[in-house]
Amino acid sequence: MRNGNYPFLGLVLSHGATMAITLYLAVRAGNWLDERFNKSPMFLAISVILMAAANLHLLVKDVMAESDKQDRLKKEKKDPKGPNGGNS
Repeated sequence: MRNGNYPFLGLVLSHGATMAITLYLAVRAGNWLDERFNKSPMFLAISVILMAAANLHLLVKDVMAESDKQDRLKKEKKDPKGPNGGNS
């Protein structure tokens, strides 16, 4: 498998692992707060929703950056002279 075949695979796998770990921690923290303040399941729901939103925001931001990077690399392959036409 060549590196260029799956440019987003590593990104998605790393974000998947990050999301799993942070959501686990959000569940644990939400449960702890619910038990401490006797507000079940309010803190659990809030912590999971906030963590999922933050993780999805970071994933979209990183995918967009990777997409822009891939587009720049494709343009450089088509025009090896660069944006200035070879003039520095």
